[in-house]
Order: sequence, then structure tokens, then C-alpha cells
Amino acid sequence: MIRKRRRNRETVIPYALTRDPESLVEEGLLLVTAAIRMRITNELIMRAIRHDEPFDRELLLDVARTEMATIASQKAAEAAVLEGAHARASRRSGRPAHSSDYQRDDLAALGLRRRIDEGIVEALAARSSDGEYLEHIIGQARTMAMDEMFRTRLSELQKRVASASQDPERAARIQGLGDDLRRLAEERRGAA
Repeated sequence: MIRKRRRNRETVIPYALTRDPESLVEEGLLLVTAAIRMRITNELIMRAIRHDEPFDRELLLDVARTEMATIASQKAAEAAVLEGAHARASRRSGRPAHSSDYQRDDLAALGLRRRIDEGIVEALAARSSDGEYLEHIIGQARTMAMDEMFRTRLSELQKRVASASQDPERAARIQGLGDDLRRLAEERRGAA
């Protein structure tokens, strides 16, 4: 944080206000992309495990676009709320009564937050028709879903192997298997 003196009192300038708004929009888009990817990953897992449905690229494209539209709508609503808060804060000064009681000192932060939300809405609108972007997200989600399903399956197998190794009759069964294999090997040698 940067501190500056003003009329014998110190004002703290949040770090975000010193940064380029476009870079903050890009950071926001990274979070939004992660949320969309997670939504698609969950959809893939649910369809594969619960419904035994195959991979359907078109359906996943629709899921991605729907999720993007939902997030864009939420961000647009947040921007509208921030615009109203900005207008109210421009008429107020003094000490805030609570955390959402914005004052004139908060105008820069409110404006920046609104610009970031509006930037995310614009970027999502552009990316929702970008096939390469959508295919990339779906590919990542598919990999994540497969990793999750395989990890779960391997974990179950490891538990079974661990419980099998604790079986008191296991050694006898392994010995019997070894005897059978030796007998088969001798029979083959005799037949050759």
C-alpha cells in the first residue's frame, strides 16, 4: 500500500488503485475462466458417472456459453450496484457507519471496481463466440475430469489391494498359484 499525507492525516491508497485496470480485468478473467472450467469438469463427471453418458462436445459448448452468460449477468448487476453506490458516495463525506457506507474517499475504488466488472462483461461477450477459447477450456476440463475420475478409481483399487494384503489366507493362495504355475511350466517342457 502507498501512503500519502493529506491535511495532517494519513490516507492509505489501496494497491489496486495504483495498477492498470486492464491487468485487473485480466486477473478477473483468470478467476472466471477457472470457474467455467470447474463447471464443465463437474458436468463431465456427473454425466459420466451418474448417467453413463459419453463425451458430448456440443453440449459442453452450451454449458460453457450458459455459464459465461450467467457470470456476465452477475458482473453487470454488480457494476450497476457499484454505479449506484458511487453516486451516493459522491454526496457523502465523513466517517462511514459500516463497511458498505461509502464516502467520497471511496469514489476511486468504487469506480475501479465498476470498470473491472464492465471489462469482464465485455471480455466474456467476446470470448463466448471464440471457438478456440471455448475448445481450450473444454479440453482442460476434460483432462481435469479424467484425472479426478482416475484418481478416485485408483484410490478405491489401492484400498482393495491393502485389504487383500491383510487377508490371512492370501499367502496360501499365492503359494497355490505358484505351485500351479510351476506344474504348467513342467507340463509345457514335457510337451515340447
